[in-house]
Amino acid sequence: MNAKNLAHSIQASLRTAASLDVKRSHIHELIAAAFGHGSQAAMLATGIPCSMPQPLANCQELDGLAASRRAVALGYPVNAAAQAGPLVVAAIEQAGLCLLSLDLVLSLLLEGQTELHDWHLVPEEPRSDNETTFEEEREPEYLDDEAWHAGQRDQETAFVNLMDDEVVSALALAAERSDGRAHLALALLCMGGEDGDGFEQSSSADGRYWHEREQSGHVLTGVEKEWSDTYRQRIERQSLAKFHLETAAELRQPDALLLMARQTQDPRFFELQAPQVHAHPILVARVAENMGYREEATFWLTKAAESGYMDAMRELIEDPHSNNPLMCWTWYHLAKLHGKDLTRDDYRALNEDGSSYDDDVGGPMFAAGEDGVVLPDASASVQLAAEARAQEIFSRQS
Repeated sequence: MNAKNLAHSIQASLRTAASLDVKRSHIHELIAAAFGHGSQAAMLATGIPCSMPQPLANCQELDGLAASRRAVALGYPVNAAAQAGPLVVAAIEQAGLCLLSLDLVLSLLLEGQTELHDWHLVPEEPRSDNETTFEEEREPEYLDDEAWHAGQRDQETAFVNLMDDEVVSALALAAERSDGRAHLALALLCMGGEDGDGFEQSSSADGRYWHEREQSGHVLTGVEKEWSDTYRQRIERQSLAKFHLETAAELRQPDALLLMARQTQDPRFFELQAPQVHAHPILVARVAENMGYREEATFWLTKAAESGYMDAMRELIEDPHSNNPLMCWTWYHLAKLHGKDLTRDDYRALNEDGSSYDDDVGGPMFAAGEDGVVLPDASASVQLAAEARAQEIFSRQS
């Protein structure tokens, strides 16, 4: 059941159970309040409402009191509003309606994942010392085959395929509201959740040949028809993916613009002010380098280093910051806080296949690794300032 049908159901329930005649638009406001948002507009700016398997729906927290308060704010009697909140929550739970974060959906698709699991919706909590690890957990004990199969079904429904019609329809509604994230998500789904590098790939030569034959008027049957149809469907998906990607870029969605930069050297991403993207900063730095944006590459290398990426720290010391003692020593101290001394040579003996060298195996030995960095001279005050800055950066990561 989608949000529109649910609103109709809730409206009828409130009229019957609470003798409360609520406007349809106000029902959507109560649903938004139950999901923890001040308005429907605020809710839709955050996520897409759609029905989910019960294990996923159970991961969310609903607030009946907030829905009741929203009803009062909309002008309904206090006593009736007090009944409205629990009724709205009960209807949402029964329908299995879930508010999926657009940012979460997009981040999964950008990583090439098309399944959203229950653990994606629950914040990780630190594990106590006496808590068992995943490997140590025991399988549930079932009394009979029927209970075992029921348990298997529960496990199987604890995720949703983001390519399901329900999710795609919800994304399409968000795209109609000119949400760039939704357009990019739809573009990625058209390509099966890939990151877009394969948008220009075509089908096989056989499929193209038979498709062109069919277009010229030949009637196809059997496997030739299947090849033609498969090719046509892929071309249609590519065309739709291109439309959604370009629309997201026109809406200046940063992830879409970054993808366009990777694909076509489109410069618009680097015209944005402090863009927030799901990609790792080192990837953005490499794109900037390839396009000749040196200052931007240094900016994103710095973000990568601040996130703990050791190669970025080394690279900043060796080139962009080589003439800046304060920054060089900052990266040195930050690497030390992460457990690595960048001034020490780091070489390893390897077998021919890349594995660690073993004397018992014998054969040729190869050395792999890198020299330690050379730090510029720095006064005691600069080194103290660098150490303090490194500690401050490290504390932000914790």
